[in-house]
Amino acid sequence: MTARTPTPSLTSRTTRGVAWLLAQTLGSKVANLLGLIALSWILKTEDFGLIALTYLASVVAAIFSPVAVREVLVHRHNRMGKWANAAFWMSLTFGLIGTLAMVALAPLLAWCLDEPRLKGLVWLMAVPLLFDRLGTVPLARLHAQMRFRTVAVLGLSASLCTTALTVLFAWCEFGAYSFVWSRLLVAVLVTAALWGVAGIKLSWSPQLRRWVYLISDTGLIFCATLLYMAISQGDYLVIALFVSNQDHVGLYYFAFTLSSQTAAIVLSNLSQVLFPALRTIVEPQRRMNAFLRAARLSALLAVPLCLLQAALAEPVFHAVLHEKWIPAIPMLQILSVGMISRLIGLQGNSLIKAQGRFGSYLALTAAYTITFFILVTAGAWQWGTLGVAIGAAVQFTLVGVVNLYAAIRPDGGSWRDVGAVYLPPLAAGGASVGAACAAAEWISSVAAEPWVAWLQIGTILLVTAAICVPLSRWLAPLPSRDLTARVREMIQNLTGWFTVVGDEASPPGPYDS
Repeated sequence: MTARTPTPSLTSRTTRGVAWLLAQTLGSKVANLLGLIALSWILKTEDFGLIALTYLASVVAAIFSPVAVREVLVHRHNRMGKWANAAFWMSLTFGLIGTLAMVALAPLLAWCLDEPRLKGLVWLMAVPLLFDRLGTVPLARLHAQMRFRTVAVLGLSASLCTTALTVLFAWCEFGAYSFVWSRLLVAVLVTAALWGVAGIKLSWSPQLRRWVYLISDTGLIFCATLLYMAISQGDYLVIALFVSNQDHVGLYYFAFTLSSQTAAIVLSNLSQVLFPALRTIVEPQRRMNAFLRAARLSALLAVPLCLLQAALAEPVFHAVLHEKWIPAIPMLQILSVGMISRLIGLQGNSLIKAQGRFGSYLALTAAYTITFFILVTAGAWQWGTLGVAIGAAVQFTLVGVVNLYAAIRPDGGSWRDVGAVYLPPLAAGGASVGAACAAAEWISSVAAEPWVAWLQIGTILLVTAAICVPLSRWLAPLPSRDLTARVREMIQNLTGWFTVVGDEASPPGPYDS
């Protein structure tokens, strides 16, 4: 009799999913970073400001788009075939309405901000957003089936093509349109690829009666997502209204984009794996333990990386970028520190959704939105663009901590668990990066130009690594060992050098239940 192949455990499947999405994010972020550096030399600061303001119109498109369909379909993974067709027609219908709304809004936005160039940019940006909606259903199917390798390959391909095309168009003097044309071409190709690999069959019947049930389930998530989109674009709007200078918007956009790069390598796709994994766990205590384990591991990487990013900002800007971007340095440093709590704490949304607490999810998001606009507006009023960065960083820090606690509290979590996530990596990262900055400052007093910036970069990297790794193992021994085991398993899954079945390739993590 043929022996049955053991089914991989949830932990192993989640680790493999994180491995593939981490590989995608690493490749994407490296490509994006190199592309951003190239664009910083080719384009003007006002071009970055224009594209940042263009994205404001995407919030209007979201009002008419069922952006939470993916989460609902993943939550109903066992009945995906029943709801996929209705979800597609609903996405298409509302996507078309959102596109037309953006087209209608474009002249008004250009008039309000006194920037006629926005009209054409918004019109063109409306098209790729429609194709994004068309890809919602096949992407949900891939996530529900935990086919993260396929998601990663498509995501990396899209990122590389977008970056390459944007730089090419910028070189051909397309200006701010470089971002939009590349986005449009890649959106068409990615949507076609998603439908090709998902294997979903559709009918010509829109199944209107099922829309009511989809909308009722997506309503709360939709409203929360809309508020998050308002937060993601609100700081640019505040700068445009209170500072009234496209160059300032461009500087802030450049700094914010860079501030999210490093930590996003670790965390940007983690929620895509966590939600499908956590929604399969019924026992509250086991579900919370699985989430806290992921949070501790991500914090162990993200906290030192964010602090390191802030420390490297000044020497990297002087060594690599054009001098026109020097005013963005303090904004990047402030936002990098704020990203620490935001990117870790907002992973709690995956647990909140898995618990089915969509009302709480909306209430928390509404509170976050109000505090965000209060803080960034007050900052802009007092200190201009730098004040917006300070307000955003303060809000990110508060939201991250509160959101993490709000996620684990119903399952028995406490503030002590929140402290266990943040404090060890903060201590290790703060001590190591602080020592690295002191060493870099000494380098600046003894080294000569033009090599001082490069010497500072090397010193900060070496000193941080030399201190942070052993200190992290001392302060957080169990998460460090678990991280080492998971990284080894990720490498094995990516390279295929070893066969990993279940969790046999590595010892169980300290937070496994």
